[in-house]
Amino acid sequence: TTAASPTPPATQEVARIQTRSQVRRLTASVFAGNRQPLDTLNLDDFINLDPNGFVSTDLNGEAEVVIEDCLKIFVFQLSSLTRNTCRKSDLESGLAVCTTAGITTVINNCTSKVTIESPSSSVTTNGTMFSVIYLPEDQLSLVQVYEGSVDVSAVMNESGEMSDSSSLEQD
Repeated sequence: TTAASPTPPATQEVARIQTRSQVRRLTASVFAGNRQPLDTLNLDDFINLDPNGFVSTDLNGEAEVVIEDCLKIFVFQLSSLTRNTCRKSDLESGLAVCTTAGITTVINNCTSKVTIESPSSSVTTNGTMFSVIYLPEDQLSLVQVYEGSVDVSAVMNESGEMSDSSSLEQD
């Protein structure tokens, strides 16, 4: 059999970055750039990512994105993440990203709050490590807290109304 070279997914945005950031691949295949088709990252070294740049992975890819030298986001195989919020009402919530599929792990050492949204939840934290897993076929969000605590709210209806937040502690 002939080995096929990896090709970037044409439509899947795994991360859209709007501030100063760097990206590196942890495992192949990771793609980055400001326009389609994205360049393949062939080295494990960090590269600068211009504002509004994109990062995507295929089934085997894992990437590390560092934003403003204080926020690390790890993007795993076939995850979908964008550096915009899911809900327009949350655009001014600080550092916020929207995950639309798969696993996103966050390490926050920034002074501002970080919000990870999915179509069914909103997770806000300060200085903690956590993961948000969104299963689009079930419209289900799973939150795992590894350090500290996070506040989690559920999306109650299609208009985006949120429930009261509940605090989740580590473990």
